[in-house]
Amino acid sequence: MLSGQDTMIWDLLRTRYKGGRILAAECSGNLMERVLSMSPSPEVIEWDDEDRRQFCRNVWPGTTGDFSFVLLGRLAERIEDFAIVRVLYRHLLEDGSLISLWGNPQHWSVINDLLSGNYRFSENPIFQEMPHKLFSLKEMTNFFMCMKFRDFRISSAVKPGEAAYLQKLQELNEADNRHLLETAFWCIEARKYTEDVLILKKKLTPQLRKELARVLRRIENGIDVEVNCALVNDFLKSQAISYEYLELFAHNVTLNYPLVLKRLQER
Repeated sequence: MLSGQDTMIWDLLRTRYKGGRILAAECSGNLMERVLSMSPSPEVIEWDDEDRRQFCRNVWPGTTGDFSFVLLGRLAERIEDFAIVRVLYRHLLEDGSLISLWGNPQHWSVINDLLSGNYRFSENPIFQEMPHKLFSLKEMTNFFMCMKFRDFRISSAVKPGEAAYLQKLQELNEADNRHLLETAFWCIEARKYTEDVLILKKKLTPQLRKELARVLRRIENGIDVEVNCALVNDFLKSQAISYEYLELFAHNVTLNYPLVLKRLQER
């Protein structure tokens, strides 16, 4: 039987999985059984205890290849330097997902322990093993944005508490957010690109991308700026291209993409 945390990961996997390799950086035995039962059968690379220790110490274990999914579990709460996650980013396929779990330090049980003076970090099931770091939902979101992930899907495991106590906490915080107080764990799926960008990457032929890159470079170099900006705007409309995709594309094909985007916005 899956735990509440594993269920959140499994729900994401079964809706996204269409085949491919999976890196099980941290994955329980029960969840691993479900992963191995998926169809088409995945190739699963599973980290052992030593791999996880190295990763938490900011040392890449040496895993090779790219993955459709990376199951990070709660390792992100224990790593010494978040820069190591950039390596995971580079090992994701364009439509790949990084799935991680985070204990919620704003859960009512944590606040209750703090207020009562009975707080024992290692004993609270939300944090489990030492050492775990504490992060708010905003900090987690900022973390993935800094890692250049463009798409997020956040789910939660909710454990309702004593109603009167939750009401008091809401009044103290002057907020109406019982969901936050009741959430024990956050499950975050981070993807490199949004779905519309992935569709466009497949839709645009090499010839179309080559032509768009040529026009953007002419804008960057100040060549017939008015004419070329008009060409780009017409291209965006005819191909139904989002501004997000254009921003990513310009970043990859020009040296001064902020200048290119500025000139396009001015016209």
